[in-house]
Amino acid sequence: MAVLWKLVVFGVAATALMNVSYGSDFIELSEYHRMPPLATFDDYDLCMEDVPDGQIATYCVTRVVIKPDNGSELWHLIKDFSKDWKRHHNHALLDRGICMARCKQLVQRLPNATKQALRVDKFDIDFPYIVDVTVFKNTLNDQKRYGDLIDVCVNYELNRTYQLRGYTEIEICDRNDEQFEMGIILSVLVPK
Repeated sequence: MAVLWKLVVFGVAATALMNVSYGSDFIELSEYHRMPPLATFDDYDLCMEDVPDGQIATYCVTRVVIKPDNGSELWHLIKDFSKDWKRHHNHALLDRGICMARCKQLVQRLPNATKQALRVDKFDIDFPYIVDVTVFKNTLNDQKRYGDLIDVCVNYELNRTYQLRGYTEIEICDRNDEQFEMGIILSVLVPK
C-alpha cells in the first residue's frame, strides 16, 4: 500500500510540474515553452574580455516588447497567458543582454532589405516596460548609437525562432573602457 501511495503522490507531483496555470485552465509545459524566454543574455564576461588590445567592447541590456500579430497563434498564446498578470509574468515583455561585437557580425551578414524588414518602430504599449533611463550615464547616446543595430539583432532571432518581432529599447550599456557604476543601479533598484 505504501508503494502505491508513493506512486500516486509522485504521479500528481509530476503532472503538476508538466502543467502551467493558464487562466482557469492549465497548459502543457511544452505549450509554455513555445513562447520566447523572458530573459536571454549573451555571455557578459566573454564579450567584455575576449577583444583584441585597444578595442572597446560593449554590452547592452535591452527591453523587448513583442509586437502584436493577430495572424500568429503564438502571439495569441502570449497575449492570453499574460492577461493573468496576478499569476504570470508578461510574456510580451522580454529582457535581452546583447554583446555588440556579436550583434555587429550578425547584422553585417544580412542584406539591407532584411535589415529593414526586421526593424520595428515604437507602437502603442499599454503597460510599463522600461525604467527611467536618464539615471544611467550615456544611455540616451547609446540608444542613438546602438538602437537600430540591437533592433535588427533581436528581431532576427525572434523572427527566425518564433516568427515574431518586437520593439526594442536599450536600458543600459557597459563598455570595457569605463567603470561600471553599480551605485547608480542599486539606488534605482533598492528603495531607501
